[in-house]
Amino acid sequence: MMRLHLHLLSDSTGETLENIAKAALAQYDDVETVRHFWPMVRTEAHLERILQEIAQNPGLVIFTLVNAATRRILEQRCLALGLPAVAPLDPVNDALSGLLGQQAKARPGRQHALDAAYFARTANIPIVVESPPPRMLFDLKRPLVVGLTTSADRLIQIRRNRLLSLNQMPDTAYVEEEAVTREIAFARRMFADNGWPVIDVTRRSIEETAAAIIALANERKG
Repeated sequence: MMRLHLHLLSDSTGETLENIAKAALAQYDDVETVRHFWPMVRTEAHLERILQEIAQNPGLVIFTLVNAATRRILEQRCLALGLPAVAPLDPVNDALSGLLGQQAKARPGRQHALDAAYFARTANIPIVVESPPPRMLFDLKRPLVVGLTTSADRLIQIRRNRLLSLNQMPDTAYVEEEAVTREIAFARRMFADNGWPVIDVTRRSIEETAAAIIALANERKG
């Protein structure tokens, strides 16, 4: 059986790419596919980390990236590595441009615009030692609950900046190291007790954090 490393890069959720890859792979037998899924690729720094992984696990690269600079870097690096890089939506966009007489707008993930229905299914719940999360969080049927954590130093820095932006004194228990460390430990215990996956966002961008959450959601769907 042949083994194929398949790298899927998207500047949005990657749902389109996944469907394309599944449809294409269904045409082949005796192929063991190792899928590397990279959604929300919107910065060059994020792309650089992905390219390191691609170099370590060479294979087919399929992408939907609308940012010209990011796309150019990916294509050039894949060319240097001798790897095929395919943009499956290009022929469709070319045909539409010819028929409609206009160029496609470089807006990532327009088909996944966030509306009220989306936010009705998604919630950000802060963990506070003195105030337990809402009961409904534990009553939901098979929810995907992801615990986000960070280092005490990073959290203190964020909180100090927040206080300064509000013209408040930055010397309160809100930014006291011992109290913040206790808060983080409390949250981690809650995550562990409930078996919730944890993502450390200390050195992650928002896009990388979103990508990790999307990957967890896709694993849940199977």
